[in-house]
Amino acid sequence: GLVRIGSVMGATPILLTHALARFKAANPRVRISLQVDTSDLLMPALLRGDLDVVLGRLPDQFYDEDLAIEQLEGEAMSVVARPGHPLFALAEITLADLVAQTWVLHPLGSPMRRRVEQALQHASLAQPPDIVETSSILATTSLLEASDMISVVPMDVGLHYAKYGLVAILSVQLPISMAHLGIITRKKKDPSPSVKVFLGALRDSIRERHEAR
Repeated sequence: GLVRIGSVMGATPILLTHALARFKAANPRVRISLQVDTSDLLMPALLRGDLDVVLGRLPDQFYDEDLAIEQLEGEAMSVVARPGHPLFALAEITLADLVAQTWVLHPLGSPMRRRVEQALQHASLAQPPDIVETSSILATTSLLEASDMISVVPMDVGLHYAKYGLVAILSVQLPISMAHLGIITRKKKDPSPSVKVFLGALRDSIRERHEAR
C-alpha cells in the first residue's frame, strides 16, 4: 500500500511524527510519501490527486466543495534566532527592534507570510526591507546558525529546534493568529484501506496529545 501525505511545517515535529511512528510500527509494508510544504501548494496537489491527505489549513480565500476538513487546533508562532544573538542582550525586545533585522520568511502569498505582514501592519510598523524567502526549515535553521538573521516559525517547530540548541526563542509577542490546522481530504475520493488506517493513527495521536495537556 501507499499513503501520500502533505503537511505544513508546524504539524510535522509532533502531530505528524507521532502518528507516522505509530502507523509504521503496525504497518511496516505500507510505503509513506511525505511532502512538507506551504498550504497554498499542498491544496492544489490534493485536488489533483497527488496527495491522499493534507495536515494543514486552507489558504485565505481558498474554497473547494470537494474538500472535507476536520478542524484541529490553532497554531502559536514564535520568533527565533541563533543562541547568543545580540537581541538577547536587550532588557526588553519589541516588534520595532525586529524590523531592522534580516528576516527569513515563507514566500509571498503563503498563509504564514501573510500573517506576519498583518501582524506588523496591526502594530503600525513597516514591513522588513531585508528578507530571505524560503519554506525550507533546513535552509532557515542553517541561515540562523550562520548569521544574525531571525525567523518566524510555528511554536512546536521553535521548541523542537531549541531543544537541540540550534535556535533560541525570542521573548517578543508577535500578534499572529494562524487559522486552525485541519485534516483535509477529498469528499469525492474514497480513501484506500491504508489511508483509513493512517487517519486513525493520526486521530489517536492528536487525541492523546490533548489528553496529556
